[in-house]
Amino acid sequence: MRARAGLSGAAQEEDCSYRNEAGKVAPNLLIRDFGADAPNRKWVTGVTEFRVGDQKLYLSPVLDLFEREDHRLLGWHLTERRRRGT
Repeated sequence: MRARAGLSGAAQEEDCSYRNEAGKVAPNLLIRDFGADAPNRKWVTGVTEFRVGDQKLYLSPVLDLFEREDHRLLGWHLTERRRRGT
């Protein structure tokens, strides 16, 4: 869906690992400029791991950076398994 819309992503993490494997580092396309001059110009996402009881959960929200004070939540995904990016 992103490719059809002409969108690209950028990772915020400098280094990550998954089951002791080194992750790939994406280019820093935002260069710490988290503002946008119009809606749908900059979308960001990330993965947050947290525990509920004895279970790990992974939450990945997608935000539009247009509204600096109140970033708009475009969507989210919650799963019990962390998926490795390609």
